[in-house]
Amino acid sequence: MAWIKVVGTGPGKIDYLTLRAFNLLKQADLIVGYQRYIELIKEEFSDKQMFDFGMGDEYLRAQKAIELYLSGNKVAVISGGDAGLYGIASIVIEKMIELNIDFEKAEFEVVPGVTSATAVSNMFGSVLTQDFATISLSDYLIPWEEIEKRLIEFSKLDISIAIYNPISSKRVQNFEKALEILRKYRALDTLVVVSENAYRDGEKSFVVTLRDLKKEDVNMSTIIIVCPSNARIIVNDRKTYVLVPRYYRKESGNF
Repeated sequence: MAWIKVVGTGPGKIDYLTLRAFNLLKQADLIVGYQRYIELIKEEFSDKQMFDFGMGDEYLRAQKAIELYLSGNKVAVISGGDAGLYGIASIVIEKMIELNIDFEKAEFEVVPGVTSATAVSNMFGSVLTQDFATISLSDYLIPWEEIEKRLIEFSKLDISIAIYNPISSKRVQNFEKALEILRKYRALDTLVVVSENAYRDGEKSFVVTLRDLKKEDVNMSTIIIVCPSNARIIVNDRKTYVLVPRYYRKESGNF
């Protein structure tokens, strides 16, 4: 029986696929996705026919996946990390509604995946222990003015901020403006966790202060976590950890 599933493939390596995601990709007849995400899984699922698309082709991906499903195939639409967080899930749902696709008949499902924010937090120990916010600096689908307003409000709060899509070759100014906002509302010695290609080949991860964070440190494959004021570094066996305590101490006013 034909079906359509939206599958989060996690931060990169096959090891970090959920068991549900792995099994559905094995069962699928066809896999549709952004070319970079296809590249990360194609060796493990080399027996599958795959349809890859470029950046900005989200609606074409969704349209193609639905067409393939309507042709009688089991179709997996993949999205890096978690498909419901800055991913393809909402676009597939919109297209299915637009085309009057029966969700129950299609056995439609959005399969959770490990998103970059939690993956990088765990890489460094426990960075997202308390409340946190996520924000994407890409203004491809959201106007910069709206992103800026949200970042200002997040920056006023003493919580972790996970920043997705910080910069691209055509979008350097957004990151520079974001740095200005963060440095206005946060102390310059605030710890910042930076990870490029997390859990993938070519991974580069480190901790820096907000004062020393610069555009040369980041690209579209980078996730940034700006830590709250109570975060601290722990170095153990030459590995660096960042700890945000779980508890709240009223007497000190700190977490």
